[in-house]
Amino acid sequence: GTSQDTYQFEFLKAHLASVIMYEMTYDEEGNMTIMSEEEFHEAIKEYLYLYYGDGYEYVYQYLLRYEEASDAMDTHEKDQGRKTTCYINNNNRPGDMFSYYYWQDNYLEMRQLLLDAIALADDTDYTRQGRLYDKASQKERIQFLLVGCDVLGLSANFKDWWATPEASEANKTFYKETYKKLYDFIDMHDLTLYSESYYTLPEEVEYDLSPLHSFNGAPSWNSIDNGLTWGASDDMPDWGFHG
Repeated sequence: GTSQDTYQFEFLKAHLASVIMYEMTYDEEGNMTIMSEEEFHEAIKEYLYLYYGDGYEYVYQYLLRYEEASDAMDTHEKDQGRKTTCYINNNNRPGDMFSYYYWQDNYLEMRQLLLDAIALADDTDYTRQGRLYDKASQKERIQFLLVGCDVLGLSANFKDWWATPEASEANKTFYKETYKKLYDFIDMHDLTLYSESYYTLPEEVEYDLSPLHSFNGAPSWNSIDNGLTWGASDDMPDWGFHG
């Protein structure tokens, strides 16, 4: 989402920044003391409970893996020969923030954590005025997290689960069914795909393009017909999408 449409952990980050500043103290000599790591994680859990409900422990475990996917940019990605980079926002460049290798390997586990959290969440809609995320139920808020999870997970596994002749029928079925649910949820809630407004949801599900390719309006040559990857350098793996 954009800075106006917050579907992931943007509010949590803003909350933690406030908590850290509030808890910051100085002694008589001017030495600064901040909260401990344990206190920091307790603050995270407190927020997750209030915002996502009884399934917050599952959301917390998902968040830890979410962070691992980012940390893997400095380890796994370089080991695999993929160039890492820096970024200045968290709006629309997942390839700069996360290891696609990590999402490929851990997507199903991460997805199940969110499904377990959804099963425990309250589905009562809030009636106060505000943006979609402000009014959403706890269940819908976790479903927004699931959207990001599915976009990255399906895209990272696009080649193996759909675009190769060796893809199993079970994987192809899961890919297609999950992609359709993802598309329908985005359409129903009119979610913002990218910060650039000209990126819109296609008229129908484009199974032969990964979600990242389909949703960001990449050129038509990024299909499975020739497997080209837009903007990729020669030393990057061919994921079938760009970040």
